[in-house]
Amino acid sequence: MTTPSLPRPFDRGLRRLVSGARQLSPAAAVRRIKTDRQRSSFEAQLARLTANSLVEPAAIGPGPVLVDGTFDNPNYWMRYSLLRAACGLASRQEVGLTGPWRRREAARTFQRLGISALADGRIDVGPFRAAAQALLAGTTDARAIMDWQLPEGLPGSILYDGLLKRQRAASVSLGHPHLLDHVAEALGELDFAARLVASRPWSLFALSHAINFRYGALAWTAARHGIPVVVCFGNYGTPRYWRVDSPADVFDSVDRPTGAVLDALPAARAGALTATGAEYLRRRLAGLTDDIGSIYAFQRNNQVVDRAAIASAMAWPLDRPIVTVYASNWFDFPHAAGMTQYRDFLDWTQVTLAAACAYKGASWLFRAHPCDQWYGGETLSDVMPTEAPPHVRLCPTAWHGAHVMAASDAVITVHGTVGIEAAMIGKPVMVADVGWYHDCGFTVWPKTAAAYAALAQSPWWRDVDTATASSRAAAFAGIYFGAPAWQPPLVSGDDSEQGGLYQRLIAWLAERPPALARELETIAAWMASGERFYHTYKMRTTDSYTLTNVHD
Repeated sequence: MTTPSLPRPFDRGLRRLVSGARQLSPAAAVRRIKTDRQRSSFEAQLARLTANSLVEPAAIGPGPVLVDGTFDNPNYWMRYSLLRAACGLASRQEVGLTGPWRRREAARTFQRLGISALADGRIDVGPFRAAAQALLAGTTDARAIMDWQLPEGLPGSILYDGLLKRQRAASVSLGHPHLLDHVAEALGELDFAARLVASRPWSLFALSHAINFRYGALAWTAARHGIPVVVCFGNYGTPRYWRVDSPADVFDSVDRPTGAVLDALPAARAGALTATGAEYLRRRLAGLTDDIGSIYAFQRNNQVVDRAAIASAMAWPLDRPIVTVYASNWFDFPHAAGMTQYRDFLDWTQVTLAAACAYKGASWLFRAHPCDQWYGGETLSDVMPTEAPPHVRLCPTAWHGAHVMAASDAVITVHGTVGIEAAMIGKPVMVADVGWYHDCGFTVWPKTAAAYAALAQSPWWRDVDTATASSRAAAFAGIYFGAPAWQPPLVSGDDSEQGGLYQRLIAWLAERPPALARELETIAAWMASGERFYHTYKMRTTDSYTLTNVHD
């Protein structure tokens, strides 16, 4: 196994230089002017929407509301405004939180929304360097970061994941040149969160995320002190609000059905959701959906392969089972969905590689996360062993994701979307840890790292009831990827589109489709219900379904 390298600063610096040069072009100046005008129009519409709510607002406590303004994105402002209208938040004191980036833009948005009170979230790391140095002085293994005793009882895994993101590496390097400043930054964010929580009798924190130093510290500390948190997240073109009612909820961050929710579905609804999910997954694997993960997995990397071609390319016997291991992006917050058995995804990969090398009853194909090409940083090829046995190989990134899946006899992942996709098409799936569908009855789930390592060195896939798993995976997908039949007029694009979102959002705000009132009514009902996940609640209480962000 190669030692994880530090990020490639020259490569990233060159990309930033090229990007900066493009921003100086006349065409870029014209785009900025157009985007600024669209933003102004969009936010004026948001102000009107929230000042004249279409529904009876949900009950919220009488105290002030913290409004996160540190994630400057059109979809986020839309999602907050829907929550604001559904809960009547414009009628009480709202405090806008600004950070070190895009402060001017966020302040203007708050002004247009009528939010005048602002909290300055900029952090001076200087006062926290000594405490950071003390923590690091006794740390000789990155795994020990998970056991650090931090203020407010913040779990070390939140800090660890934030360090991974900054280093953009497979594992935290204790030799990283900016490690001291990064730890000081985390302590500063935690101190800021504690002071902010104590500054007012808050009734609600509305955040854009609950990960990384800032958002993780805010969500954890607020919940620890009894302040409700709503994370105004979104995915697949629809709002995916979720609540943090207790500190532990920070690690249960994906709006999805649990196994218990699937079990409780009435037969007719379960059948409709299963059909919806199966159709969505069929289109996804065919490259007919437009979320960023599916674009990279099933559209951009589209070299045709089949089982025979894979066996030939790898010099494997055609009749030996193929187990494909799907890696996660190294630094995409590995612990946010509940992972506890591994230090990080590299730790899991090393355990899996050891099992693969030892078990010669299968051909092992290790496939990098498709979005590595978008994120940058280290990839699976950087950490694979330089000399692996012949039955263990790295999957070429150009091979079509659906073709590789179809050629596999079994699939292993931690909590990748591939677990749902593969189970639905009848492939046995094993997940290595707690994630966001481990308890839903369509995967094999060893409860410990030791149990996982032992099971991986056996033909575990032979005992899987693939028919039952396929049906449950499709029902899960129906809730997770589907939408109510009334949703399409309100579907937005991916957050990554940034300013390109304005035109679509302006159009449907101007039209005020009936679905807008339905969305607000559902948000208000969800807030009153006490359930944690909005989209799951919406799908569970809706009788007819459709697909969003798909095409033929």
